[in-house]
Amino acid sequence: MLEFFLLPHYNWVVILNSIPMYNKAKKGFTLIELLIVIAIIGILAVAFLPSILGAPVKARDTKRVADLGNIQEALIFASLQGEAYPASGCANVIGGAALTSLGGLVPEDPNGVSPTVNGVTCGTAGQYVYAKAPTGYSFGLYAKLETENAANASCAALNVATTGLTAIGTSPVGATQALKDADSCYVILVQ
Repeated sequence: MLEFFLLPHYNWVVILNSIPMYNKAKKGFTLIELLIVIAIIGILAVAFLPSILGAPVKARDTKRVADLGNIQEALIFASLQGEAYPASGCANVIGGAALTSLGGLVPEDPNGVSPTVNGVTCGTAGQYVYAKAPTGYSFGLYAKLETENAANASCAALNVATTGLTAIGTSPVGATQALKDADSCYVILVQ
């Protein structure tokens, strides 16, 4: 075998071309292979695009629900410390031990949207609505959502007067999805 490599007259190009990894005869992909790959990518894009585009909206709604849960826990913590619940208004009325347990800042809506409850919207954009002593409860927290998926109330059906929450309803039957999404609120009521 050693004699084979020592022969000066042997054509090395023929030897290298006979080895598959050095054979340069086939370059690239065929048109059919490329079209099949493009079709598969297109089908996957159509299948997953709606869920990918809806992810930021779902994330903002999830943050709103989590914010209300954090405010609820802070208010209950302050109540256990002997503090009275603050007067009704926007969530920025929270102070004392409740504000301390929130890290000194009351969470705000990620889009700067405040819900309208009984025709009243917070003067500061992005504040959640807080109501002390709605009918039958110690307090209520309200957030405006972007989609109906996480909502548990219709914003139009919320009626918080000085006495508190008197109605929670759902969107009207037959309403379009856009109307249902525009009328979606999340409410936490604590007894």
